[in-house]
Amino acid sequence: MPPRRNKRMRSRRPKLYEDVLLAIMDVCAPATIARLMRTCRMLYRAGPKRLLATNPYIGDTVSSDGSDCLLRSFCLFLMAERCSRFRYLPQLHVGVTWIAHREVANMFHECVLRMSHLEVLSFVADLDALLDCHPGLVDAFARLPRLKHLSISTRGKACFPMLKKMRSRLVSVSLRLWRDKDDDDLDPLPDMNPVTLLIHSKDTLQRLNCETWDAFRVFPRNPQYLAMRHLTIDCEVLPATKTLVRAYPNLTHLHINWTDLDSLTAMPEYLEGLERKHLENVQAQDRAGRWSALEEVEGSLEGIYAMGLTCKVERLLPRGVTQEADLIMLDRVVNMMCPTHLQLWTLAEYFGEGPCDIPSILRKAASVRLKSLDVDLDFHHDAHPDAPVAHYLAFLLETLRSLPALETVEIKISASRFITYSKDNSTKVFPNGTAGMYLRDFPLKAFADALLNMNPTLRSISLKLVGVRNPKGNGVTITRACGDIDAERIVSVSRIWEY
Repeated sequence: MPPRRNKRMRSRRPKLYEDVLLAIMDVCAPATIARLMRTCRMLYRAGPKRLLATNPYIGDTVSSDGSDCLLRSFCLFLMAERCSRFRYLPQLHVGVTWIAHREVANMFHECVLRMSHLEVLSFVADLDALLDCHPGLVDAFARLPRLKHLSISTRGKACFPMLKKMRSRLVSVSLRLWRDKDDDDLDPLPDMNPVTLLIHSKDTLQRLNCETWDAFRVFPRNPQYLAMRHLTIDCEVLPATKTLVRAYPNLTHLHINWTDLDSLTAMPEYLEGLERKHLENVQAQDRAGRWSALEEVEGSLEGIYAMGLTCKVERLLPRGVTQEADLIMLDRVVNMMCPTHLQLWTLAEYFGEGPCDIPSILRKAASVRLKSLDVDLDFHHDAHPDAPVAHYLAFLLETLRSLPALETVEIKISASRFITYSKDNSTKVFPNGTAGMYLRDFPLKAFADALLNMNPTLRSISLKLVGVRNPKGNGVTITRACGDIDAERIVSVSRIWEY
């Protein structure tokens, strides 16, 4: 008679089917997956696919004994099971800037050569420092055959040859150049020009982000990127508009970030320079042509104005209308681009009667085709606690009433200038002055209903109050099915308070 098995031992045997175990592994954290891989052969083989699908990141791992332990471990993990795990690596984020041992550098180089299934590659640290760790890394990265999305952060020029040699056809590229103030070694030479650096992907590139990469140049024989749709420019020197139009003629989304110069808008010399660049770009587009498919323009108002765009757009999202000069620039930009959707971050003080104010600008835009408006309303940093807030909001209501084609409105009102924080509890705030008291009791729903009654084309209005706690709610959204004043309205009130 065979010996009876211990009942306690039988209860420890796994009772789950393989597909159930794999489903459990699919939702586990990487550390848990690694532990499950130690339990049986089936989970050991199933684990790498799930681990490598979590977008692995490798960074500087030089330990106290200089062993590069984490990078070594990552490479050994990939090369296990006869290097069969590389096919499961679709993405990799690299933050390595130094490899202490030649053996580990060689191992990493060998791994890069085998990453034939890699589609997303991001260098979050200085790429030039990494390329200095092994002479073959430039060619190894350039030979990746299926790469589609590339993000580079660098301090020097060592990555330029890699970009020129890229074998794969890239779809999106992000280029970030970290420059020191005293760095004179990186003049904007032609070999830094994205138009020539990425020529291998001229037929496939759809999205390009350039941060402090001030080297756009287009010559008669340069290629055109007909597939390009999204362009982001964050730089100190804006390229000529005709340069970008020629290189990327089918662009639909343009994001201009000119933050280094935003603080200079009060300087007469700076304003003269903006005006000169604006006129040059306008005249150049009249001769050389303009974008015909541009849908959205976003960024600093100074940058948008300086580019002198003369094409119509669907969405215009300028940042920071906070000075008198900004009103003049906004007026011209809106008139030239005729947006159907306009987003503004501005001051309530500009809703009044003046030679150039927000109401007059919006009326001009609405007379053409403005249908959607998103306003983030703040107050001047030294606004008096008894500022005539009611007067500003009455002008806002009258302005919105006078926009004949308006269909949707979103308004955010910030009361942070008119609040006082409790000394005992920083989350407690109290309204300050008559302005703060008025905003605390501001009838959001009544304001929205009044606007809907005045404007028959309006279908949706959303109001949000930030800073003070309104007893009747800090947000309200009202929609109606059609442009009939008597149509049924759906009201949603939010009591979520933000400060």
